[in-house]
Amino acid sequence: MHQRFEFGGFAHYKPVMAIAIVLAVLAAPSAAIAQVSSAVKAGLGFLNTGAYYFSGNAGSSRALGTPKFLNEAGYFGKPRHFGGLAVSGGITSVNASDHFLPFSGGNEFNLIGPSARVSYGADNARVHPFASFGLFAGRVRSVSQRFDRTEFTPSGTVGVEVGLTRNFSVVGSYRLSREIHGVNTDGVGVSLKIF
Repeated sequence: MHQRFEFGGFAHYKPVMAIAIVLAVLAAPSAAIAQVSSAVKAGLGFLNTGAYYFSGNAGSSRALGTPKFLNEAGYFGKPRHFGGLAVSGGITSVNASDHFLPFSGGNEFNLIGPSARVSYGADNARVHPFASFGLFAGRVRSVSQRFDRTEFTPSGTVGVEVGLTRNFSVVGSYRLSREIHGVNTDGVGVSLKIF
């Protein structure tokens, strides 16, 4: 007898699609990546993925649980240099959720809004400490506690970016944010940054 294999829905394609996207980016030749325009590089910010560990009550209260997939991207203008400091402004987007972006669902914490970033070190330095702060639309969705709340949320982060190659770096940071609906979303993020 001939058996037919069926996926049974879109949900089974999610891991395959996520792996395919990551492999396609990693397999691209460095000469081709170097020629990618800055607009495309900014658009690929959602590929900057990692893990977020809540240090506040978000994980311990089971409002969100921990750890989460982290996608954090900053779209900043050309920095102004003051000695060894570089200061720039732009938009920051943070998504810590149960699912790898662009897929959604489950518990999640999001920030999006204008921000400023101060970093130290020469452009060709391998290690760049930084601090950023901004005024965000902050959102917390908790499936277990049945709420989805968006509030004005000032937030800041301090961290370090360590270059691995010309196009890849590892970013470690600690984020402090105002509570959203009584949920403390402070936490540690570690991610792989592309470009």
